[in-house]
Amino acid sequence: MPNLKASKKHVRQTKKQTERNKGIKSELRTEKKKLLELISSKDKEKSEILLKKVSSKFDTAAKKNILHKKNADRNKSRLSKKVSALAK
Repeated sequence: MPNLKASKKHVRQTKKQTERNKGIKSELRTEKKKLLELISSKDKEKSEILLKKVSSKFDTAAKKNILHKKNADRNKSRLSKKVSALAK
């Protein structure tokens, strides 16, 4: 238990930030799953559109320090490889 007033405030702030970050991470996972389903159904046009949206969300999360930048880049790279493989 924190004793100082500033420490108590920090605990409250951390709780709020954690809740906000959970929502964003959950949304990212959901969008990623939707994209993987489109890829498995071989729908190239829709998956390219959704890839742009998902990439943008990963970039935003990395910019806000919710995800590490390299984590976001790795996920975007893997997804874009799968989408580009649909063309072959």
